[in-house]
Amino acid sequence: MPRERVKQLRKETDPSTSTKRLEAHHLDQRHNGGEDRVDNLFGLTLDEHAMAHHVESEIHARNQDHREARCNRGAVNLILKRMSPDEKRSFSNMVNTRLRRRL
Repeated sequence: MPRERVKQLRKETDPSTSTKRLEAHHLDQRHNGGEDRVDNLFGLTLDEHAMAHHVESEIHARNQDHREARCNRGAVNLILKRMSPDEKRSFSNMVNTRLRRRL
């Protein structure tokens, strides 16, 4: 069942845009033993998925958990490789907006 849920999420689209497909984001990350269980998966668009790992990376870096920060930065880089130029621009805008809010 969980593998089918991952496959289903990959085929689904974001209802707000009807064009962006959803990716499975693990709430408890797989590198920490998180499983492909329905209650551990959440559907996110590519830019939302990248942002989730970007924010997690920042949190872990602040908490001096460098291994976790590195794992999340690696996840962001893998997601960026799957993005179209428009999706990369969208993600970049999200990150820049987040940075501007801090200043």
